[in-house]
Order: sequence, then C-alpha cells, then structure tokens
Amino acid sequence: MVAPDVCDVGSIAELKWIAEYADLHGILIAPHNFGLPIAFMANVHAAAAMPKNFIAFEHHMVDVPWWKNIVKGLEDPLIQDGYVKVPEKPGLGIELDEANVRKHLIGGEEFFG
Repeated sequence: MVAPDVCDVGSIAELKWIAEYADLHGILIAPHNFGLPIAFMANVHAAAAMPKNFIAFEHHMVDVPWWKNIVKGLEDPLIQDGYVKVPEKPGLGIELDEANVRKHLIGGEEFFG
C-alpha cells in the first residue's frame, strides 16, 4: 500500500498519477492527510478520481477547534456514513476565510493574500 500526501507530491494530478501507477502494479492506495481543510479537500478531489485501488482516506485525529473555521463551504458533518461529499462548486469547492486565517497565524508570520 502507498499513502502519498497531495501536499508532498505536488498536486492533485500527481497524486492521481501515483494512484494510477500503483493500480497498474496491483498496489492499493490510501492518501495521507494530516493538514488543514485546503489539503483535505485537495485529497478528496484526488480520491474521487482514483481507480479501483483506492481503499481509504486518512483524516487527522487531532482536535483543532478552529480547523473548519478557516474555510467556508465544508459540509457539516464533514464525514457522513464514512464518506465525504465532493463539492460541486468550482476549484476545491471551498473558500478561504481570510479573517479566521489571520486569527490563527503563528507569531511573526504574515498573511500571504
């Protein structure tokens, strides 16, 4: 089994290519995700386009109270019956909430927008 992370491999397209290559060799894939909602939704979109070797999607276990607040457009609850709904809106289907992102910047960091 392989567990690539969309943030580490470079893009949704690259993650999908890894899944397709693994499938050609009979290897299962379970994308790794231990990031913020943007990375989560990028992994969701990649997983939705993967071949039959997709078996699971890893999601963070850490309780971060503001995790959902830095974006707009996430389903609530996020995971329903073990599945995540793929948004139909453009892009990743979510929108960055700049005001909430600014509240959670690490000391000394500046907003990139």
